[in-house]
Amino acid sequence: MVNGMVWPYLEVEQRKYRFRILNGSNERFYRMKLSNGSPFIQIGSDGGLLEKPVVMDEILIAPAERVDVIIDFTDVDVGTNNVIIYIR
Repeated sequence: MVNGMVWPYLEVEQRKYRFRILNGSNERFYRMKLSNGSPFIQIGSDGGLLEKPVVMDEILIAPAERVDVIIDFTDVDVGTNNVIIYIR
């Protein structure tokens, strides 16, 4: 569930988007990866903004941890509706 929605989705344009992801769990770690293989560009964490962006294929987020990431949709074809964030 994300923001109170089961199976949430977001219609996006062909540009970069900033997301703030918070692990609201009290015990679970989550490993996130994009279904199309695009990287996450991490720009921040609980400590604030990073000195420089870090490109990551997947993100591991601990309980109560926050990450700020950029996801680049500029190369995703218009009408594509299958870019999914996999959570394990």
